[in-house]
Order: sequence, then C-alpha cells, then structure tokens
Amino acid sequence: MIQIYGPAGSSAGRCYWALEEIGLTYEAVPVNFRNQDHKKPEYLRMNPNGKVPVLRDGDFVLWESMAINFYLAEKYKPALLGADLQEKADILKWSFWGLADYQKPIIDAFIQKVFVPEAQRDQDLIAQCLEKIVPLNQVLDEHLQGRTFMVGTDFSLADINVASVAKLCPLIGVDLAKHSALQHWLHRVLERPAALKVAQLEKR
Repeated sequence: MIQIYGPAGSSAGRCYWALEEIGLTYEAVPVNFRNQDHKKPEYLRMNPNGKVPVLRDGDFVLWESMAINFYLAEKYKPALLGADLQEKADILKWSFWGLADYQKPIIDAFIQKVFVPEAQRDQDLIAQCLEKIVPLNQVLDEHLQGRTFMVGTDFSLADINVASVAKLCPLIGVDLAKHSALQHWLHRVLERPAALKVAQLEKR
C-alpha cells in the first residue's frame, strides 16, 4: 500500500489531493513535529532534508510534493498530465510557477500570521509579501478569464498544484473579490469531492 508521510495541513496536502483524485488506497503516516519525528534517523533515511511529505510506494521512496504528484499521475492517472505534449508542458509550467513564484510570499505571510504570536510578527515582511502577491494573483486571474480549469478543458495537476497555494490567500487576508476569475475557479476546484475530503483531513 502507498504511504504518505506528513499531515494534510502541510505541503503534503497537495499530495493527499492527488491521491484522492486518482482514487488510490493509501495510508497516512503521522509525523509528530513536536517530537521531532522528521529529524529522527529513520525519517532522515527517507528524506535527508527532514521535511514532509515523503511518499512510499512499495520499495520506492520519493520526497518533494511536486515530484510526488507527477509520479502519482504518471503511474496511476496520466489524464491528470494533459491531453497532449503542449498541455503537459503548460501543466509543468504552471506547477513550477506555483512553487517557484507564487508559493513563497504566500507561505511567508501565512507563517507570520498563523504561527507567529501577533506581538512578534514581522510586519514589514508581511507587507512585502502582500505586495508581491497582488501582481501574482493578477497573472493568475488573467490566465483564468474564460477558463474552467488551468490547462485545456479538463481538471489536471496544474489545478491541484496551484490551488493548493491559492487557497491560503483568504487565510492571510488577501481579498480575491478583485480577481473574479481566480475566485470562481478556486471555489470550483475546492468543491470537488477529493478537495473536500482533504479539507476534512486538514481539520484532524
């Protein structure tokens, strides 16, 4: 059975979403950060970076959430990778953009607003992050004008990988009302049964 290490509320969440979309049976293996489970020798043998997620599929072990999602799609549901070479390239493009450009300011602001006590928050960093997020949301909104999904006419890994970042915007006080195409797309994909299942897992 496939095992996924890391809570659904972490960057492992996009992997849970992919697993649910594919319909695979899997075991969620708890990683207790307070007990430093991710820094113990047995965990570091799987991921020397000491981070989540880690996927174990039989004897194969893989870390990095994006790599995990592309592996799962390639092996178990290639339809998530697009209908042709151009769509596959666009899915890769938006996934890499989501990780390299979009995620950092959102996660940095999220950490400050959710995990750091209010009196200790770096307000300058938060302001810088929020300033960076606005044009990135504009890029995404313009791309989604007239589209149902990120790439082509079908739901794909691009939707999972980008929406798993975009859904944090309301939690850090970013109003998406000015980006109606982005807002409608995000609502649409987060209402999918697989996404709703992951949302329930995040509450545990």
